[in-house]
Amino acid sequence: MDALPYPALRGEVQLLNASAVLMVLSLLQERLPVSLEQVRTGLQEVCLAGRFQVIHCAVPVVLDVTHNADGARILSQNLGAQTCTGKTLAVVSMLQDKDMQQVSAILGEQIDHWYVAGLDVARGCDAIMLATQVRAGLERSHKNLDGIELTECHGARDAYGQAIEDAQIGERIVVFGSFYTVAEVMRAMDNAISC
Repeated sequence: MDALPYPALRGEVQLLNASAVLMVLSLLQERLPVSLEQVRTGLQEVCLAGRFQVIHCAVPVVLDVTHNADGARILSQNLGAQTCTGKTLAVVSMLQDKDMQQVSAILGEQIDHWYVAGLDVARGCDAIMLATQVRAGLERSHKNLDGIELTECHGARDAYGQAIEDAQIGERIVVFGSFYTVAEVMRAMDNAISC
């Protein structure tokens, strides 16, 4: 299958995912015929809410359910590959059983201002504990903490509201840490008049 478009989902890992799907389609072609045009359409229109989902606003918002080291590496690569002339503001809340230090260490080079929020669900981490873990992760990564800002917020909705209020044109907001985090911010965005 040549002359296929890149998948609409961003990131190098999506090329690997698409190649796996293409192999499966090739192996199942006799039992499940899919035309080349259908494959092209699928690649161009595929979307997965909350997986490096970019909401284009005056200040772009990236939604990503990343909550572990592997996901953080991919998110870091994707953020690094995008052009951003200003700061990156992060809205993050996580579950207590996730390696918050490692995730923050990996993403430390990409984020200028952390809006850490409590997560009011079973196993949810409070903002104070998360802030402590983020600082420790940044220190562990030998990230110079000068210029890095950290704001503690009650919940992801509050953190997102504060990030939107603080953000300047040319900056971006990335929301990550849990499916719960992204879902809460998506609900807040749905209730907003404009983003």
